[in-house]
Amino acid sequence: MKQLLVRDDIIALRAVMNDTTFSERLDIIALRAVMNYIVCSEKLDIIVVCGGMNDTVCSERLDIIALRAVMNDKPCIKRLDIIALCAGMNDSVQ
Repeated sequence: MKQLLVRDDIIALRAVMNDTTFSERLDIIALRAVMNYIVCSEKLDIIVVCGGMNDTVCSERLDIIALRAVMNDKPCIKRLDIIALCAGMNDSVQ
């Protein structure tokens, strides 16, 4: 899978927000966008985590950890990094 540009990541993130069916890989791309670029609001970050909850990519416990990391604000990027890594390994996306 090719890496998307920053603006494309935001578009993908909004697509996840506005869609009721969540693509696993799209959720991972959106989560990586949050991980790599701090350009999304907390509300969008939470939507990404909620998107993961609707998939089988991450366990519910890991999703809750990510949600708490978002609520704790920007310094918790390492936790989001771990969630993205786990999601990538489960979806064979490195």
